[in-house]
Amino acid sequence: MRARGFFGGWLWLVAHPAPPGGGGETAIVRARPEQARLDELLARGVAPNKIFCSRSAGIVSSSVRIAQELRAAFPQLTVIRSSNGMMVEVVGAHVSKATGARALLERMGIPASGCLAFGDDENDVELLRMAGRGVAMANAAADVRRAADDVTASNADDGVARYLLAHALP
Repeated sequence: MRARGFFGGWLWLVAHPAPPGGGGETAIVRARPEQARLDELLARGVAPNKIFCSRSAGIVSSSVRIAQELRAAFPQLTVIRSSNGMMVEVVGAHVSKATGARALLERMGIPASGCLAFGDDENDVELLRMAGRGVAMANAAADVRRAADDVTASNADDGVARYLLAHALP
């Protein structure tokens, strides 16, 4: 497993550039990362908000071990391993989708009880619990589904759209 992405401030930096045509995260966020080395950035005082590590399919045990070792070595950080074992994210102890959503809701004057959130992985559990209604995707890990108030169809089956059409839109 190697560090694939580094997020610091508004920067999205990667150790190795994405292949032409993007794919993966690049296609999702519609942005292209810049190539940089983490050690050089740390030497310049650029601290990460998030470090994203991924691995090739077939070596799930390595992500389990790496996540356990990171949690033991850096208890002040939050280490999240994806349910499929393909990635490990390292963020500050008080950084999560839920803390970001809370800050946005507070700024907009909306109570958390008025928030609808969707999630499919371990890094969504706190957000689903914080929201007035948390909805897990059918393809979500069991822990994520247990944290949710409701479950919708999978990502591949347009679960968010189906849920909104059935429950939230006139």
